[in-house]
Amino acid sequence: MQVKITGHGMEVTPAIRDYVFEKIGKLEEYFKNIQKVEVFLDARSTDNADKRQVAELRVWMAGLKMVQAEEGAKDMYAAFDLALAEASRQVEKHKEKLGHEKKREAQKAKIISRTKLTSPKDTPEAGL
Repeated sequence: MQVKITGHGMEVTPAIRDYVFEKIGKLEEYFKNIQKVEVFLDARSTDNADKRQVAELRVWMAGLKMVQAEEGAKDMYAAFDLALAEASRQVEKHKEKLGHEKKREAQKAKIISRTKLTSPKDTPEAGL
């Protein structure tokens, strides 16, 4: 999994970088086929002091699926944790949908194979 960390309006310190790499690794617990993660850390000058530090995550998964989460907080660590929690929920939901889709396809294949085995054209008496 590739991880890219970008800071806007701030310097990405080694402490933040290590923290991000440590936490991003936990995303693979939800879904093994994560291709790439981009993390954007932004220090904005807004009137709302609770939303000045913003973390945005973009997670690319196998199957051409990308999830995105953006959260703001008073400090960068809290903003990143909030964005990571949102991205984790989205990744878990995607995995759940894939599981349901595979079950539906398996049931459909099972029904098709049963109908082919029991169709009158395939029985030896059909030619009589």
